[in-house]
Amino acid sequence: PIQFNSMTPPEFNLAPQLGADTVSILKQLGYSEEAIETMKKNNCVKAK
Repeated sequence: PIQFNSMTPPEFNLAPQLGADTVSILKQLGYSEEAIETMKKNNCVKAK
């Protein structure tokens, strides 16, 4: 990469890992804890 003395490099933020927000999104959509656990157990969703 090109570097310039007068510029600081941009800060990079990594994307969340796959499944990091799955449970909170499913809860917002109205799914119960039991339904979410069933989905996870049946490999319907990936959740962390």
